[in-house]
Amino acid sequence: MKILITSDMFTPAVNGVVTSTLNLIKGLKEDGHDVRILTLSDSAFEKKENNVYYMPALPLGAIYPEVKVMLPPVLNILMEELVDWNPDIIHSQCEFSTFIYARMISKRTGAPIVHTYHTVYENYTHYLCPSKTIGRKAAIKFTNSISKHVTNMIVPSGKMYRMLSDYEISAPLTVIPTGINTDKYLNADKSKRDTLRAEYGIGKDEFILLYAGRLAKEKNLEEILDFLADSRLNNLRLIIVGDGPHRETLEDKCKENGIENRVIFTGMVSPEKIEEYYLIGDVFVSASQSETQGLTYIEAMVSGLPLLCREDECLTDVIENGTNGYLYKDKEDFIKMLMVLLNDKEKRISMGQNARRTVLDHFSERAFVKSCEKLYTKTISEFSRNVNGNLVSA
Repeated sequence: MKILITSDMFTPAVNGVVTSTLNLIKGLKEDGHDVRILTLSDSAFEKKENNVYYMPALPLGAIYPEVKVMLPPVLNILMEELVDWNPDIIHSQCEFSTFIYARMISKRTGAPIVHTYHTVYENYTHYLCPSKTIGRKAAIKFTNSISKHVTNMIVPSGKMYRMLSDYEISAPLTVIPTGINTDKYLNADKSKRDTLRAEYGIGKDEFILLYAGRLAKEKNLEEILDFLADSRLNNLRLIIVGDGPHRETLEDKCKENGIENRVIFTGMVSPEKIEEYYLIGDVFVSASQSETQGLTYIEAMVSGLPLLCREDECLTDVIENGTNGYLYKDKEDFIKMLMVLLNDKEKRISMGQNARRTVLDHFSERAFVKSCEKLYTKTISEFSRNVNGNLVSA
């Protein structure tokens, strides 16, 4: 198949959308498909590097990190090249600038669009609107406007499926959990644990909580920092791997809680080294309820870490309480479950092994790619029949 993947965000940016997209591209190429990528340039000029087409864009980092907006193309040379290439299917990963390109190419070539819905927008509207009710209505309206232009919509979890079903969108929904390259984490250099711990002033046998991910308001990391200030957890430390717009607020929170000496901020970590950082921790923690799936959860699990996370629908089919991790409802829950993991090393190791097995069985890159390929084939077949019957237009 000739597959065009469109995404506003692409390497060297580091986030869940980029990771998912890169894993998909790698797997599709390994299976012999002709894959091209349309993304946004870091300037007002279009360019092409191998099979990646960069369209003119304006970086908006001052508004939000890694955000860009498309500019009108000057020559349209790359756009015409993609139209002449005539893709069999278009898989869009973002709803903004490159989605416009996806629609344009679809209209001119007749290729159907499959779209992956990565983001729970109603959890992000606080950046623009203080009212949750108005924000949710805007998110529903926006999502429905996107769904009218796609033949199928992929969601990474049952949580997303139920949410978009409530939105009453027009496109059919398919649940395909995003997979990860498990070999990368299984083959991580175990000696790096002691090396990195020493680098951050952590003892070899010191018990460490670990969070990895973007530092943003919706991740609710303040809750973990409040828990850590409880006197029962005085001897525990937390390492926060990643960076983002909320870092300064979190650092201020640490000072406010008097725990700044027990919380380590690593800053941004290279994707090529992230597997080494999971080795530092003993338990992965998160208080987020904004995830669609949460790739860092999966990365931590395949690294052998049990999870201790706030109860959230996206984790219903991932964490089995007491088997591969714990879901907590409140502070007392969190502390009670953490004490079990802290005091029972054998159980902690066993839960970590179960967590790894969960990922290998259900969230591998291979399973992810195969599910996408199956949907592509189904979509191309159904779209052709519908177009011939004048039931669908791009």
